[in-house]
Amino acid sequence: MTTGQDRSLQEIYEVAIRVRDHCLEKLREHESPQARLIAERLQMDATASLVVNLKRTAITDLGPLRGLPIKALFAEGCAI
Repeated sequence: MTTGQDRSLQEIYEVAIRVRDHCLEKLREHESPQARLIAERLQMDATASLVVNLKRTAITDLGPLRGLPIKALFAEGCAI
């Protein structure tokens, strides 16, 4: 297996897509309205990192994010 420095951008992107899809699957398994809202707002940024933008949402529980490799969480205006 090659190190991160030896991988092509295409390989890195493909791995990032798989990680994102795995996270979405985990959120769907959670079966709560909070997890559904988080899944709708899970995005991959320009560096292929996972970010969640929950600004001004009714989110009150971040439990569904536990264990997921989220790089950034934006939660301005939330009750959390």
